[in-house]
Amino acid sequence: MEETMERIIQGKSRTRYPIWVLFLCLLIMSCSLFERREISPNELSQIGTTEAYAILVDNDIAYISNNNGIVIFDVLNPTKPRKLTSVPVGENFALCKIQDTLYSCGEQFSMIDVSHPAQPAIIAEFGGVSGGFGLSVRDGYAYSCNSSGTLSCLDIRNPEEIQIVNSLPYSGHGSDLAIHGDVLYYANPQNGLQIVDVQNPAAPKHLRTVPASAGAWDIYIQDDQLYLGRHRYGVTVYDIQNSTYPEAIGNFANMGEAYGVSVEGERLYVADLAEGVKLLDVSDPSYPVLMREDRHYAPHDLFVNENIIYLSDQDLGLVIMQFAE
Repeated sequence: MEETMERIIQGKSRTRYPIWVLFLCLLIMSCSLFERREISPNELSQIGTTEAYAILVDNDIAYISNNNGIVIFDVLNPTKPRKLTSVPVGENFALCKIQDTLYSCGEQFSMIDVSHPAQPAIIAEFGGVSGGFGLSVRDGYAYSCNSSGTLSCLDIRNPEEIQIVNSLPYSGHGSDLAIHGDVLYYANPQNGLQIVDVQNPAAPKHLRTVPASAGAWDIYIQDDQLYLGRHRYGVTVYDIQNSTYPEAIGNFANMGEAYGVSVEGERLYVADLAEGVKLLDVSDPSYPVLMREDRHYAPHDLFVNENIIYLSDQDLGLVIMQFAE
């Protein structure tokens, strides 16, 4: 019996399969690994990149941050976006553009000349801040919040001598920043929406924390209204006529992960990493109403222009879509 078993085992080790059998196995494996994704009827186009984070669109050019830096696309024709180039500035999570200068933060703070988008030129790189998730720039100063919660103020008036001039030691995880008048709004998921006085831009001063604003992740300001995307709590609308004392006037309480919010006219768009893209009617800001949603995507952020939605999708890269009227 032992000899028989030995011959069987040895026989297996010497088995040779025809080449067509191996090819067939590889073909079956590839089909199971690369199943065709279900394309949303709202999708206009999609072009891949590595995992995408922040997105902004200006003058038919889209900028997306990812693990390697920034990717630049020509989106003049939304149905046929075209990659122009990429900027290798390291892992990147936040973008801000003023005139022909693109600002970014993540692994480092960067300033990039994009007057010719197909040929961007790095103006400055500053490694004194890292892990930046939120970014806002005004009057020669840049504000960045990082994954440890710290809010840093950078003097960038001379790009060759960028320096940190002040910082506020918050706890938690910094996520987004937005300036309105002399107030900087700081979204911090663990601690909520923070109100910071930047009347003296080089000396930001903490004023207060907005009550019941846990999960604060992304900020969009339109006129005297602030829309706050909140993890697990949906979107809250604030009246900021009194900028240092925001008043909650409306809420859409979905239980997903609101990573990005954008408003155009009376429409609120939400990038929900867990539940896709949502479109809400905010003609009455005190009562946001869900109009449409598309669960085909896992967006980290979105940008809206003339009802065309540009997504930075965690799996698909740049997606351009539009809800039918």
